[in-house]
Amino acid sequence: MNLAKTVFIGETVFEIIKEAKGAAVVMVQRHYSYLSGPTANRAIDEADLFARNYSGEEPSVLFLCDKAGIEQGWKHGEIIAKSGLKDINIIASHQGRGPDSGLRISEGYHEVTDKWLPVSCHRAVDYPIYNYQPARTAIAEDKDPMVAKWLKGLRPSLIKSDTPESFRGRVAGFVQTLLKQGGITLITTHFELCVLIHTIYVEGEDLRGTPEEYVPPKGGGILLIDRGKEYDPAAYDYDVNFIITKAWSDRFYQDH
Repeated sequence: MNLAKTVFIGETVFEIIKEAKGAAVVMVQRHYSYLSGPTANRAIDEADLFARNYSGEEPSVLFLCDKAGIEQGWKHGEIIAKSGLKDINIIASHQGRGPDSGLRISEGYHEVTDKWLPVSCHRAVDYPIYNYQPARTAIAEDKDPMVAKWLKGLRPSLIKSDTPESFRGRVAGFVQTLLKQGGITLITTHFELCVLIHTIYVEGEDLRGTPEEYVPPKGGGILLIDRGKEYDPAAYDYDVNFIITKAWSDRFYQDH
């Protein structure tokens, strides 16, 4: 299946899925905007606030979607319903805004169809747990690029739950399992996983080639479609409006 020849920047995710004619689909999507809860009132500064969040010093239930995030989730659910796609399975992380984003999509879908999209959680799509002090330092010095630097091995003390290699193993392994199983899966997850999946599949790079400039938009992500080649699905970045912004075909024509 040579999807590269049929995809153009500006197409919607739904057009490409329909062109794939039943091939397995996985969408790895970043959560929506979220609240900082009472942590914001206790935090010394912004770096402290986010380090408390990412390290688990504060429970993730304090960081649920805010009003704008909830409304964006409802809107996405309505768009998905009106696209005509059916039998979509939502898998979320266990961490606050991950499952909350998935639930809001299902609520929006229900408004249009009177049916619910199933939402479940899986630890394979949880974001890695940070060490508080290294995270506070990295947030102050690097902000978003700290994740790429960790994946490249430049900030080894940043994460306490995973190594870059084990993180890739659990996330990419789970995604490959979903692609083998078939159907359409929407994963509502986090920044770190989107950076990883973008690097591996859209850019076609190993961990050392993780781009520091890539920032997945909240509510946007990566579309993966099985094309019959193990560990090499078609891959596309999409924005918050489900519009394709970068195609895996950019590297397809260079590498094949």
